[in-house]
Amino acid sequence: MIDITGAKFQFDRFLATPGGQTVDPASLFTASGQHLRVEQSQCCEEDHQSNLDALESGERIFTVHLDAQGHRFYIITDAVFDGDPLDRRDCATTVLRPEEY
Repeated sequence: MIDITGAKFQFDRFLATPGGQTVDPASLFTASGQHLRVEQSQCCEEDHQSNLDALESGERIFTVHLDAQGHRFYIITDAVFDGDPLDRRDCATTVLRPEEY
């Protein structure tokens, strides 16, 4: 489990697609913290607001980031179907490239 100061939710299953595995570790670590804090990062305002709403509703959280080379990648935490929407420990969080979405 990644413990990040200011995290708005938790997760413990962190997966990566083949493209997601190409993200450099430093970029991935920084982006993971932004994702857990539900920061806007590279998301548009509408997607950021959807993420903030998802903290209450349990919907998926989708963030957009840039790696060290300036290439986009996404981090997506699955929706919560029952239980506490802040407790996403039973959900998968996946790192992927846009072409894999």
